[in-house]
Amino acid sequence: DLAWRGELTPLALLLGADDWALGGAAEVEILVDGTVGAPRAQGAILIRDGTFAHYGLGLNLDPITAEFAGDGESLRLLALDASVAGGGTLAATGELGWGRGGPAFDLRVVVDDGAVVRRDDLGVVTDLSLRWSGDLQSSTLAGEVQTSNVEVRLAAGLPAPDRELVVRETGLATPPAPVQDEAAIARFGAVALEVNLEVPNRLFVRGRGLDSEWRGTFHVGGTTESPQIVGKLDPVRGGFSFAGRLFTI
Repeated sequence: DLAWRGELTPLALLLGADDWALGGAAEVEILVDGTVGAPRAQGAILIRDGTFAHYGLGLNLDPITAEFAGDGESLRLLALDASVAGGGTLAATGELGWGRGGPAFDLRVVVDDGAVVRRDDLGVVTDLSLRWSGDLQSSTLAGEVQTSNVEVRLAAGLPAPDRELVVRETGLATPPAPVQDEAAIARFGAVALEVNLEVPNRLFVRGRGLDSEWRGTFHVGGTTESPQIVGKLDPVRGGFSFAGRLFTI
């Protein structure tokens, strides 16, 4: 029987978060029984005033409210609702079940006009509806993505390369290679992809003399290990300035 109330920040640190952060308050009341191979969890998890930040994407969710419920056979995400910094909302539902064949999951995420990427070189505002379902060995990510605004900002110049320092070590024994128990490392197999991406317009590419707008349609198939992207981009308008002359795209 587990009952806990506290902040989520230490949990993110425990999970080894380096490019993301989690915050907010959680209330946990869970009773776990059964066996290691077939656990049974009953109870509830509530998250209030939660926050999530992904530094690589520039994605910030604040606030987040979420409710989980366990009925012995599965742990269900009844609702997760979040505001996206920069505009838009995110909502999710899902279920994690376990049985003799191992854990299976079904997660659905909907973003409404959300600023999912906010970086110096790239900004993306989009609608999306995605479903990720399967198990540890085989899963599929499918759905629709339609952007409303994409900003690609080309840097004015490349940063100066770092100098390389050559270090030679002598008199040291070669350390043994680390031994990994592959059977003990749980990992996902390749995820099958069935995603349609529509860029109706308002994909702006600017910088280094280029000022342009594009539109396109893509289908992303294959797997995460070997994605297959089919589609094309067409110019809406634009020009390229070079050597005092303007070239129309």
